[in-house]
Amino acid sequence: MVWTMLEGYEWDEVPLIEAESVIGLKREIRKKLAPKILSGKNLKALERLKIRLALSEMSRGDYDEGLGILCGDIDISLKAVKEGSPENTAKHLEPRASLVSVLQEFEVSVENPTDINAVRELFNKSICLFVYLPKCKFHI
Repeated sequence: MVWTMLEGYEWDEVPLIEAESVIGLKREIRKKLAPKILSGKNLKALERLKIRLALSEMSRGDYDEGLGILCGDIDISLKAVKEGSPENTAKHLEPRASLVSVLQEFEVSVENPTDINAVRELFNKSICLFVYLPKCKFHI
């Protein structure tokens, strides 16, 4: 689980299951933060998805796919800081950067860059993320 802070909220943990790059990281963060970042009809659609999942009317895979569709248009930007470093040292993450390159940018030694599970675990331990939404889409 990587620590994230959505602007205006408290720290939260987001599981990294599939992410190999910043784009994948954004996808997983949007899904986790969906109740905080969706609004209007998309927020209502999320509630319907949750009910259908709870009633076993849909599989977890179908729920995740629906959630991904609902959150797909939400644009978030990420800034990262090395665990234990001051917040003002956070750096903007480029969408096409790999998790390995992000770790290397923060001078975290990556022993086996081809073992994505080990990379995710190292990322979780070493990096904290700040999540920003465009002001026009910010849902309170």
